[in-house]
Amino acid sequence: MDIDVWILLLTICLVFIALGVWAIRALFPGVEARDETRSAPELVEQTVAKETTPLG
Repeated sequence: MDIDVWILLLTICLVFIALGVWAIRALFPGVEARDETRSAPELVEQTVAKETTPLG
């Protein structure tokens, strides 16, 4: 096969991969919000708030 055919096949594959990623993000919009690096500061703040709350 010529190099043009390989480039065309690669381009088609990349387009389908991009469409798949777009479809997954469209169907499951909340998945990105559950990223561990984003929620880590919130967990630290909650832990500190619990430790400094007086028992009474």
